Parts: sequence; structure tokens; C-alpha cells
Amino acid sequence: PNGIIYLNAAKGFRSGGFNQVVDPSTPATFAPEKLWSYELGARQSFAEGRLLVEAALYYNNYTSIQATIVQSGGTVAATRNAGKARGAGADVTVIARPKSDLSLSATVGWNDMKFKSVSVDRRPGDPLDLVPKWTWSLAGDYTPALSDQMTLILHGDIGYTDQAQITLRNLPPGFKQIEKSEARTIANLRVGVGLGDLELYTFANNLFDANKVVNPPFGAFFEPIRTRPRTLGVGVRTRF
Repeated sequence: PNGIIYLNAAKGFRSGGFNQVVDPSTPATFAPEKLWSYELGARQSFAEGRLLVEAALYYNNYTSIQATIVQSGGTVAATRNAGKARGAGADVTVIARPKSDLSLSATVGWNDMKFKSVSVDRRPGDPLDLVPKWTWSLAGDYTPALSDQMTLILHGDIGYTDQAQITLRNLPPGFKQIEKSEARTIANLRVGVGLGDLELYTFANNLFDANKVVNPPFGAFFEPIRTRPRTLGVGVRTRF
């Protein structure tokens, strides 16, 4: 009565299409890409609902992957089907509510999906673009009553994202074939008061001012995209 076990299988696709370029090495059309996803999971509550645990194992089979390929001359890009990828992953979430005004949560995710075939721009073992292998997060909310009309609001969270890779093995000479983002840990904090349906709060996003590469430079994009710097502010929120 306090949990479920489930098994899910799903198929998705993205339609094929036409290339609007004139180049002898460019195929006129590209085929649909397809994904089969299989997931086995469980969700269980304990201690009269004060502890919730969710866990899932999944496996993805991704075929005829559509990719933007730079042709041999280095001046024309077109969509082509670039092989297949397969791999497993896991997600775990734990949510604890030891008191009515205190909530704590933790998550961890693992992904090991890789290309399994040789294509124009990929080799077996290359990971999917910008898909990190590990992620985790911790969060807490504390909302004690200060009076009949006022509630304290305390929220903090911290999250980790592993480095990830972009692979473009057929770029012209002089361009790097592999670029990577940087692993990063981002913390956020919010403090305020609740007055009925009204909340007044201050916040600090990226509290420790982490400066990491989220999207590396690749191809014609010469500058990386970095984490947004520390941001401080005040806010008002209402419900109606």
C-alpha cells in the first residue's frame, strides 16, 4: 500500500527531412531517428510518509541519430544520419520530511550512453554530446512559524554536474575534434518571510561564484558559454 514497482517501455522518433544545400557529397534526404527506452523503477514511502525513496534503472537504444555534419570542403553543413548509441543509466531520489516545516532531498544520476558504430563524425565509445556521466543534488527547506501571521522561509540547494563532451571528428584542419565542458558545483540560497499569500525574500544564485564552462567552444563558436556569475537580489511572490 505504500509503494509501487513499475516497468515501462517507450518508443520515440524524430522525422526525417530534406537538405537545402547543393553539394555533391550531401545526401538530399535524411532518415528518421528512433529511440527505444526501457525503465524499471520503484517508489516507496516509509515512516508514515515522512520518507520517500524513488529509484530507477533505464536502458536506451538510439538509432539513425541525426547530426549536423560539416562536409569535406569545410563550408557546407547538412543533416545526416550518424550511427547509433546505446547505454544504461540510473536515478535515485530521497525526500525526507522529519517535521511538518522541514523538507530535505537528495538526488543522484548516472548515465553511460555511448556511440556503438563508426559514422562520419563518431567512433565507438564517444559519448552523446553534452550529456554528463554523473549528477547529484542536495536541497533543504525550513519554514517555521514566527507568529500566527508570519512564516520564516529558508531554502538552500547545491548541485553537481560532471564534465561533458562535444565530438566533431570531421571538422576541417585547425579545429579541435573534441571539446569538453567543466565539472561544476552550483549553490543557491533564499531567505525570506511569508505573510499569508505573500512572500518577501532575498536570494543568492551561484553563491560561491563558480566560473565554469557549460558549453565549450566548437566549430564556428569560438567562445565558451560559462556559468552565470553570482547573482544577488530581492523578490516578491504571491498566490491568488
